[in-house]
Amino acid sequence: MDSAALDKALAPLVEFPLPPAPSLWPQTWAGRVLLALIIAGAVAGAWTWLRQRRANRYRREAIAELQRIERRLDAAETRGILVPLESLLRRVALVAFPRDKVASLVGADWRDFLDRSGGGHGFDSPAGRQLTEAAWRPAASIAPDEIRAAAALVRHWIEKHHV
Repeated sequence: MDSAALDKALAPLVEFPLPPAPSLWPQTWAGRVLLALIIAGAVAGAWTWLRQRRANRYRREAIAELQRIERRLDAAETRGILVPLESLLRRVALVAFPRDKVASLVGADWRDFLDRSGGGHGFDSPAGRQLTEAAWRPAASIAPDEIRAAAALVRHWIEKHHV
């Protein structure tokens, strides 16, 4: 069949109009209510996540500072490193807890507080004792392994303490 005959045969055919595209908006009230609940849940979830992220900002900053201190430890700078670790621990505690409950704690009371709030008993270990007594203990008498253990205690407490 040649093209002229084909054109003549197809001429009476008419294209059918297509129906309009379906709406993406729910058609029933139940669907609309469900959509509103889903949107409200997403907004509430985002708000809660943002609030928790802001509340835990001090933890992220403390972990970043702890990583800087640990880099000094990796570079074999062990002398006097417990003092910044203990200072960091104390500053995090002062941010997370009321000042009047934390600022006056020293010695065994300080270690007990850290163990209670951190959910463990690591600060009763030799590394924990040396860490909490770092301000007046000579730095030369501390082994590098004990310093690493103290840094691990500090990291665990910063990540896991509960307010």
